[in-house]
Amino acid sequence: YAVGLQNEYIELHPMITWLALIIPVLGIVFGLKEKKVKEYNGIISYGQAVKAGFFIALVAALSSVPFQFIFHTLVNPDYFSFMISYAEERAISDGRNVEEAVESAKAFFNLGSYITQSVIGNILGGTFITLIAGAFLRKKTSVIDNPLNISQYDHLKERN
Repeated sequence: YAVGLQNEYIELHPMITWLALIIPVLGIVFGLKEKKVKEYNGIISYGQAVKAGFFIALVAALSSVPFQFIFHTLVNPDYFSFMISYAEERAISDGRNVEEAVESAKAFFNLGSYITQSVIGNILGGTFITLIAGAFLRKKTSVIDNPLNISQYDHLKERN
């Protein structure tokens, strides 16, 4: 916002949105790595990684709601009107139906829509990222890692 990406250089918005996807990818990967090291002693199963990653995505989804509200009401309250005007300008330059383009933009560029997109996008996107990251970060025990074949779950079993 401060450098004009949502008003003066609004045509760059789609590209910046794609670049911003790096943030959740890094957040989930580093979160899973930390969980693997601190809670699972360097050995995490695919299922454990997926559960942890889904939880990270869920927290991100829920925390996105107040951030969306604060950004669009206090930081940049003109964002949606800028985007609707930009859609109108593009429709004119492309020779499309301006009225339809504006109505479509109004349906998409509003606080309710953005909050919904943010929550659903964080959950689905975070889960997708988790499924891939979990496959790369999982580590099964091997004879070298666990020469006595001690289960990482032995501490959960009742001792008789």
